[in-house]
Amino acid sequence: MIHIDSINLENLPLIDLKKLRGARKSKLPSFIPPQLATLVKEPPSGDEWLHELKFDGYRTLSRVDRGRVTVWSRNGKDRTEKFQNVVEAVKSLKATSAMLDGEIVIVDAQGRSSFQKLQRAMGKATVSGFAYEVFDLIYLDGFSLTQTPLKHRKELQKDLVGSNSHGVIRYSEHINGSGDEFFKHACEYGIEGIVSKLANSHYESTRNRKRLQVKCAKQQEFVIAGYTPFVKRPARIRFAGLRFLRETEARLRGRSWDRLHIQTAQCFEEAAR
Repeated sequence: MIHIDSINLENLPLIDLKKLRGARKSKLPSFIPPQLATLVKEPPSGDEWLHELKFDGYRTLSRVDRGRVTVWSRNGKDRTEKFQNVVEAVKSLKATSAMLDGEIVIVDAQGRSSFQKLQRAMGKATVSGFAYEVFDLIYLDGFSLTQTPLKHRKELQKDLVGSNSHGVIRYSEHINGSGDEFFKHACEYGIEGIVSKLANSHYESTRNRKRLQVKCAKQQEFVIAGYTPFVKRPARIRFAGLRFLRETEARLRGRSWDRLHIQTAQCFEEAAR
């Protein structure tokens, strides 16, 4: 079992946003592109890093505006209707306006997020059973927090979301330092990997080395440049091109045939719309 220590806010007073470092009075944005992590081979060392578990789900940003909640994918697609149980949970938060960043998951019997189970649920008509693992708070009650250090955003986030680890909306715990040990335990427990973030970093809508991810399973990432579905065999897809990523360059690696679960094929269709 992974034990994670974090900041205990139970006895702390509510934080005054006007006095919070980096908080700026601002209009609630309609959407903020998410900050992305850079894939590395091993966790960074040093106590200036916070380490969180990497979830195997859908990156999701949620927007609260006077009781109205909108749920967005990382690419800005509206997913509000699909994740109604998440919408209701976010709506219950004690905030007039907010913007949260996290991942929607479905957990298995061992409490680990399962992308396969999530894909199957996405292919059904169900709008329940999803959990929202929140790991950042980038706007709250009239103030933009993008220039506020991460460690302070997490304090606010835990105060807002709470420490419930079994509800629909959940606070993503972290540890300070000890990245190698945390990564080892995460892999032993069957977690996909970890995400390491500089404690004093700002929220930047880009991919940089202030936010790093380390995966337990060694694999290579490809970008699907296109695909052709088969009318008679919808679970089989011909990928028009796979591009191998090497930092700033992309090389065409040819065509590939693959058999996919029917729900997975439907996810490709939905994402392409």
